[in-house]
Amino acid sequence: MENVEYIPNTILQKVISVGDIDNYLRDIDPYTTIGGYIAKAEDVKHLSNASDVFDGLRLDYPGTKFTKDVDYALIRFKTDEVSKVEIPYSNKISDDPNAKSSISYPLTGNGFTSARDGSLIPEYEASSYMKPQDGAKLYKVVNGNEEIIGVYDGTLGRFRK
Repeated sequence: MENVEYIPNTILQKVISVGDIDNYLRDIDPYTTIGGYIAKAEDVKHLSNASDVFDGLRLDYPGTKFTKDVDYALIRFKTDEVSKVEIPYSNKISDDPNAKSSISYPLTGNGFTSARDGSLIPEYEASSYMKPQDGAKLYKVVNGNEEIIGVYDGTLGRFRK
């Protein structure tokens, strides 16, 4: 993977399942930090409902908690740990999800999602969990309408209602 250098004030976005909201509102590791696949918020602002998010970010990976027609949640955040943000590159694609140093579809290994509508959506991966900056927001998205559920309190080191 290759590290990404970009302006630290970039707003990033992580899609999570509605079922994980309560975990982020409790003081439970690792839900005080953010990891996995993320995107720049500006790159995914056109994804306005559960179906768009599911298809655009290809949330149909093995073992997913997501479906096309179920509400979701998201975190919009900035981080001081930008050195942990990488472009997920791989030249080995495998149907075996247990294969080492390879990826399985729908991951592309080229730094972009395999969006069903053919759009180019850059994707990033956290090499390890990152602390969000104070003021990060946790949203529940129902029928495309965003509701703020929590805000990250940097002093407490966790999200609060």
